[in-house]
Amino acid sequence: MKICCEEKLIIKILFSKKEIVKTDFININYEKFLKISSNHLIIPSIYLNLLNKKKLSYLPKDLAEYFKEIFNANRTRNKLLIKEAKELSTQLNKNNFKHFFIKGIALISLNIYDDIGARMIGDIDFYFEKEKAIKIKSYL
Repeated sequence: MKICCEEKLIIKILFSKKEIVKTDFININYEKFLKISSNHLIIPSIYLNLLNKKKLSYLPKDLAEYFKEIFNANRTRNKLLIKEAKELSTQLNKNNFKHFFIKGIALISLNIYDDIGARMIGDIDFYFEKEKAIKIKSYL
């Protein structure tokens, strides 16, 4: 399977130790770049990586602004989700429902990311005791 130049750039931005240079952005189809980034929910991570490496100016100005807006909205949303997860945990603990968070909310709560805006989260996922599923469902 051949990787397109937009995917190669995304991989370099997110994972490579090699320096990102202006020529990496030549021949990039920015509509395709945006579509791939959006489909994989990595716009905030791309934005933060380019910002931290002081390479954000390599993107077209309007795209950089759009990525910034997505990142800021995502950070705000994640702050709310963290607050909701803490409240959910408090309520579950009060009712002796053993549980633990998984996936995005767990990683953000554990400070895995440099910035909570880097990870997109769609919901709050958690595990609980199977035999208490009906009670938890009715409680929630």
